[in-house]
Amino acid sequence: AIAKIIGLKLTELISKEKKVNYKTIIPCNLYGPFDSFNELDAHMMPAAIRKIHNAKISKKNKVVIWGNGKVKREFMYIKDFTNFVKYAIDNFDLLPNILNVGTGKDYTINEYYKAISKVVGYEGSFEYDSKKPSGMERKLVDISNLNQFGWKSLYSLERGINETYQFYLEQYEK
Repeated sequence: AIAKIIGLKLTELISKEKKVNYKTIIPCNLYGPFDSFNELDAHMMPAAIRKIHNAKISKKNKVVIWGNGKVKREFMYIKDFTNFVKYAIDNFDLLPNILNVGTGKDYTINEYYKAISKVVGYEGSFEYDSKKPSGMERKLVDISNLNQFGWKSLYSLERGINETYQFYLEQYEK
């Protein structure tokens, strides 16, 4: 968070000093093809896809979720974000100096795991590792300015997960 604030302030300062029209875009969490599915550094969505896929293949009846599964997070499919970037470039003069970009919808970690399970075809259950952190209760960006800017996300959660899972299968399950 501090790095984002420093970057934001530097951009504002440079814009004033140099009379350059910089803009700051602050996206929510992103996921999709070419994400890291590595066990050591994967973020929640690709890690969950890998875990659930592996549980299905190895016929495990349980997948472990860190924390309690009740915290809410907002994730945007990367193709939605790239569509936003194109829209922002095409409408640069209307783009606010600072803009949060997100879907405006957040889901619990449990809901993400269930959505991924549906796409993967996993029918097992979940158990919770309370020794692992759950994190902040909710992380949802304010997209009121994004709505005024006129852009909306196009990809449903299920479609984004499906395309990401297909990428995973093509890249890692050859």
